[in-house]
Amino acid sequence: MSLDGVTNVLIKILFLKDLPCLDSRECTGIPQEPFHSFAEHSFETAMMAAVLALEYAPEIQWQHAASLGIIHELPNAILSTSAILEPAMLDHAVLAGLEDLAADTRKHLATLWQEIMQGKRPDAAPEAKVMQYAHYIRKESQRVLMLNQGYAPTKLEERSITALATPPSYLHALIGMPVGFLDKSHTKQYLSENVVQCLYHIASLKHLLRTGYHNRKIENGETVAEHMCDTALFGAILTPELAPECKPELVVAQALIHDLCEVISGDPTPGKFSAAEKRQREQQAFRLIIQTLNDHAREELIVVYDAYDLNRATGNEAQPAPEAGFVENLDRLQTVLQAARYAKQGNKLMADFFPWADQKITNPRIKEVYHHAKKQIMGE
Repeated sequence: MSLDGVTNVLIKILFLKDLPCLDSRECTGIPQEPFHSFAEHSFETAMMAAVLALEYAPEIQWQHAASLGIIHELPNAILSTSAILEPAMLDHAVLAGLEDLAADTRKHLATLWQEIMQGKRPDAAPEAKVMQYAHYIRKESQRVLMLNQGYAPTKLEERSITALATPPSYLHALIGMPVGFLDKSHTKQYLSENVVQCLYHIASLKHLLRTGYHNRKIENGETVAEHMCDTALFGAILTPELAPECKPELVVAQALIHDLCEVISGDPTPGKFSAAEKRQREQQAFRLIIQTLNDHAREELIVVYDAYDLNRATGNEAQPAPEAGFVENLDRLQTVLQAARYAKQGNKLMADFFPWADQKITNPRIKEVYHHAKKQIMGE
């Protein structure tokens, strides 16, 4: 493993949240402002792809579709640009940007990338088709949102557990749209209100600020959607490098849903609830978010979430499914590297994140990546 190569890519991923996703160019009269970031866009596309696959085409590998969704803006991270890139530039960015990674990592990501590039072809893999459809409806919902509501992140703890009961009007526009990724073997289907209800919770995560940074005087800082995008992308990059015993797509799936509950349960400061009470609130919230999906979708998502939740509660990183312990370490890695970015910008209140990370990051190889990346970010 080349530490420089790995940490360079991770740091570029962190900058995805600084790049405005300019869907506003398609909305007459909307000012050119960063209503949402490329990181939020990638998270939402990946989660929508997972939900749509589970709900409408259970034969599709939903974790694979989510993996395609989370890396589809990787070239913009590598090039640090919000520009719409031509296909040749996209391919070049992916290949050049990953050249310092291990061969297995490059092969894994290049294979995913080729599926994305072929996603609009009639013979495309079904996972690529569902990802492209998720990308389309995400942009459509965002377009209507910007025309009607704008962009207003809020502090998580200001939301109650029942605050997100009804989708706003902009998402109702999706109800009844044809499900555009199904082939002729399926009966024609349309987006249902039950599915749109779940998509609303997913979309809301780009409006929720992370409490730890907000309480340290970071205004309009990282959102929960951006955190989970970074963590999932870290998983896509680091799993082949550091954890060959783990399944990369399961790592990505757990990273994408590990804080999904916070859109309802909030992100309370330490000590506000006991560990048992906090866990119960989060379990209830997660099940509320997915309760309108069909039985198959709920069962699949609960299995993935509960494996992560069990590890978080017990600290048993040696459990039979090693992905959960790896994701928890990635979660901590992302949190402390983002804190390092804020510290580099002059926020002295971030200092307590660093001893916390030394204690909480238990995977030796991830800890090595952390120290190397922190030095690069801080210019040490």
